[in-house]
Amino acid sequence: MISVLVPTRGRPHNMRRMVDSGRATCSGTVEYVFYIDEDDTPSREMAEDLYVENMDIKYAIGPRGALNLSQLWNECQKIATYEIYQHSCDETIYRTGAWDWEVVKAFRDWPDRIGLVYGRDGIHDQNLATHGFITRDWVEAVGYFCPPYFSSDYNDLWLHQVAQGVGRLHFLPEVFTEHMHPAVGKGPLDLTHQERLARHGQDGVDALWNQLFPERQQDVQKLLQAISDKANT
Repeated sequence: MISVLVPTRGRPHNMRRMVDSGRATCSGTVEYVFYIDEDDTPSREMAEDLYVENMDIKYAIGPRGALNLSQLWNECQKIATYEIYQHSCDETIYRTGAWDWEVVKAFRDWPDRIGLVYGRDGIHDQNLATHGFITRDWVEAVGYFCPPYFSSDYNDLWLHQVAQGVGRLHFLPEVFTEHMHPAVGKGPLDLTHQERLARHGQDGVDALWNQLFPERQQDVQKLLQAISDKANT
């Protein structure tokens, strides 16, 4: 039913915590799809251990630095099994029973299944879909899961703003996918975060976000066209 997409690096303990919490609270079929750098042996070994336990794990492996962060989520989506995808991270803890069923039900509001569903993350909550869900229908309409541009941040905001432009946001306040982020003291500012912050400055990610406004508008138009096409079939 749902594929949880998660680039990860150097955090096997987070992988374990995230998957254990998701398994303990979901009510149906959920898989966890990781992207792992080929030099990150501990993360690969954790993925293998988690697979042996339940076989709900997939992972892609590639050379570190060959792809930016956005593209890593897209690599996860390419090997995902199911029709609903979550933009997730290894700092997520699933706190709500049957969270997956609530997401599946929410998509029934849209017969064309084009829209963004999300719950609370404990930081931004309704204001930003940090751990949002979209469908294969959305991906096919725009041509990717994440906009393939960013080495840090902004993928969640891109999806949120595009969904706003289409008028297809569904917030589930009863679903809590907690983000254990160091910015609010819920996790350590580890090496993975430090390297991400360094990339953010070096790559001019904020300026890139501003430059790409026309592309976000193009995604809105692609989704509106897909919605219209499905309504007329």
